[in-house]
Amino acid sequence: YINAESSSRKIAYPEGVASGARPTTLRTTAGSSLVVGNGGKEVLVFDSALSSTVDGAEVPWTQIPTQGQVLDAALSGNGKQVLALLADGSLAVFDAQTGEQVASGQVLSSPFDTSAGAEAAPSFVVGANRAYVTEPAVGAVHEVDYLDNGRVARTFDVAATSLMVAGF
Repeated sequence: YINAESSSRKIAYPEGVASGARPTTLRTTAGSSLVVGNGGKEVLVFDSALSSTVDGAEVPWTQIPTQGQVLDAALSGNGKQVLALLADGSLAVFDAQTGEQVASGQVLSSPFDTSAGAEAAPSFVVGANRAYVTEPAVGAVHEVDYLDNGRVARTFDVAATSLMVAGF
């Protein structure tokens, strides 16, 4: 079923976001109006519920600065936290409304080289209380309790160098 009343429009990135720092992936979670994306050394958060109430030049983007290059970003299962996997190997957790960092934990065994030609990048999916972070360089998937300061709860050795975790 396609709603004949549907429309779309191009939404500009916030001022100051360089073309090389634009998100390569945008994500949301069921029941949330927030959309998040990796944006260089920050996470970009867009509230789609507000997008129809403002002029296109005044788009409700929030820029959350991080301590390093963002490899991947996602919302928590309840949409209240923004998670960012950083190239230094940490998983940072931010309050989705304020942008305040509320937790951070070391997840990867070593930093990820973001230079061109590097191996497959780590990524993650988020469930209700846990995040599952791939670390292709060592053939592992880390289960992270992001509500407990980003603590790695357990690690699964999967003996594969090309990893992708499907969301649920």
